[in-house]
Amino acid sequence: MGLAALSILLPLFAGAAEGAGWAGGLYRSAELGLLDVRMEGGRVSGKYQGEGACPDFQVDQQIVEGQLEGNVLVGTVMLCQTGPACRQRAYPFLAFLNAADAALTADVRLDAGCASPGLKGSRLVLAVAPADSRGPDKEVAGPAAQVARAKGNAKRNAELARTAVVAGARLTDSGDYAGAAQQFEAAISYDERNWIAYEGLGTAEAKRGNVTKAIDAFERARDLAHDARQENADIFYNLACVVSRRGDKKEALGYLRQALRLGFALPDQMNADPDLNSLRDDPEFKKLVSQAAAQKAKGGRHGDRRP
Repeated sequence: MGLAALSILLPLFAGAAEGAGWAGGLYRSAELGLLDVRMEGGRVSGKYQGEGACPDFQVDQQIVEGQLEGNVLVGTVMLCQTGPACRQRAYPFLAFLNAADAALTADVRLDAGCASPGLKGSRLVLAVAPADSRGPDKEVAGPAAQVARAKGNAKRNAELARTAVVAGARLTDSGDYAGAAQQFEAAISYDERNWIAYEGLGTAEAKRGNVTKAIDAFERARDLAHDARQENADIFYNLACVVSRRGDKKEALGYLRQALRLGFALPDQMNADPDLNSLRDDPEFKKLVSQAAAQKAKGGRHGDRRP
């Protein structure tokens, strides 16, 4: 996987070097197009608004996602690509804020043999868009027209997200975990609250041995599923597995308890799962296995463990 760095001009007030006072708003990249960039709880999201060189991007598709910590923005940028076997995918980035002008400048390194019309050479720059950047379709057209447009975009993007999730699941089943990760990232770009896509991404990254990325994806899936009142036992079991790989026994046991609370009932799998080897001799783990056996005997849901 190629590493990438993103050049972004963020609309910051005084204290920009610490990432404070961010205003949000419309931003322009000459090649990538217009993005509506927002932050919520430190989480940055930039959604496509049009006028870019990537023909398949959809209005309100998430192009930039990341976390602003101090003067560092860490996340991913979605890019269309040209070249053999090159397709739309997200690249990780690490950008540093220039306190003098609030600009972040760096090069993006794509995979070998790939190029992107969303870049100028290897450079990507987002700048605060001029006041006249909103074209006629962006002008205020009345509440009814705005609601209709938003609903149309949301429906289309939800369909594209579902299609990408299905493709990602198929690639996961076939063992193409890198391809699966790209499909799940694409799904997230269309629907940033699709917890199933995040769960799939966590699975793909876990299969690839990318434990930190898997944990991040599963944690996001957990939070979004909770918000949607669709808490899922499998997410907690998978979290237990990946944090156990990292050696966090206490946290892993906590996630197992949550999985069982939600109905996970596969005691034999818990005993045989190599990801849980670090817990095998722990009395609490043995107690949880017994609890899973009791739930299974009562007809508890078996779960669907994927990593």
